[in-house]
Amino acid sequence: MSQTITAEISLPQTATRRRSDGPLCLERQSACHAAGMPLAYDPAQTGWVPLGIVDDFHARALVPSASARLGFRAWRTGDLDRFHALLDDPEVWAFLPQPYPAPLSRDNAATLVELANASPHHMVHAVTHRGAPIGQARLEFAGRGRAEISYWLGRAHWGQGFGRDLVRGYTALAANEAGDIHTLFARIHRKNTASRRVVQSAGYKYDGPDPQDPALDLFSRRLQ
Repeated sequence: MSQTITAEISLPQTATRRRSDGPLCLERQSACHAAGMPLAYDPAQTGWVPLGIVDDFHARALVPSASARLGFRAWRTGDLDRFHALLDDPEVWAFLPQPYPAPLSRDNAATLVELANASPHHMVHAVTHRGAPIGQARLEFAGRGRAEISYWLGRAHWGQGFGRDLVRGYTALAANEAGDIHTLFARIHRKNTASRRVVQSAGYKYDGPDPQDPALDLFSRRLQ
């Protein structure tokens, strides 16, 4: 979205806006991000609202965003070109569990988007910055109150703190949206030092090597 369009969208006034006014549209989210206005995830309405709004109905509490920069939403059909461009990169696949399909075809990308939104065994969201996807976050339900958290970011968005904010924000979202889940865990490649720092900064504790794969280490965090 251009700066001109963003500037024309009025920002929500937290002194007058109420929670019952509903979540922000993507354009208003982008305007808030650009202005540095902190947001919160509203699990009752499945959307983002200004953090300082008047809470005029009783439901699950708002979840403060780890960063006003990021949002989480389902992948959309119109995201396919962006999804393909982000993921068709061997560097992004370096520490993913599947090998890079060299190259990733557009049809394969469309299948991945479809699976992300359709499968009942996981929860998947596009990670957005200023309204545009920059990566993906996923919870895979493992049973017995546990779920595995994983993510990837397009290479252009590495080294800017997005991974840290993503894991913190998605952990908060999972605590409110993932039903009976009480523990999140991550499996991190031993050579992936950046992701190891990211999960530890979000409160995940090192649990030792993954018994299923000696190249991976386990980290976990209790939600309840």
